Amino acid sequence: MVPFAAPPLSLAIAGFHPGGGPTTDPAALFRAACAAAAQSGCSGVHLDGTLPGMRARELDRSARAEIAAALKRSGLACSGVDLWIPSEHFAQPSTVDRAVAASVQAITLAADVARASAGPRPVLSFALPDAPDPQAIAAIATAADRAGVAVADHAVRSESAADFGPLIGRGIDPAA
Repeated sequence: MVPFAAPPLSLAIAGFHPGGGPTTDPAALFRAACAAAAQSGCSGVHLDGTLPGMRARELDRSARAEIAAALKRSGLACSGVDLWIPSEHFAQPSTVDRAVAASVQAITLAADVARASAGPRPVLSFALPDAPDPQAIAAIATAADRAGVAVADHAVRSESAADFGPLIGRGIDPAA
């Protein structure tokens, strides 16, 4: 029998509601998530890349350093970023450029914060459609490879569905 080592636990901020209800203050949500993660024995926090005030395009180098410092003070690291944007945005000509830009920015955010918080290799989590734009996949895979970020596609597909290459793996979302 091969011994099984449980992977490190991480709390996903996406869908996290401290006190039972949603909050409109991303800083308060982040602090509450850090406290909950540390209290429950998690080693990391997975950032919400769609949360206003916490989107990659809104966070400069200083803000990213502050996030990493807050994680370290809590004894946590950044495990990655959830980017739950509509999957069809990766296939439609009118939205694919924006979806790719958001993905590349989230990859950079994950790499920056994980590196500064001494975290493991971070993961970008999202859901791709069955037939995404091939150039979009190539751009995302290239950015992830350069940044040292793993990419996990959480779309539910059949076993015979197309594979998006070695740099984009299948993700499993236990909550879904």
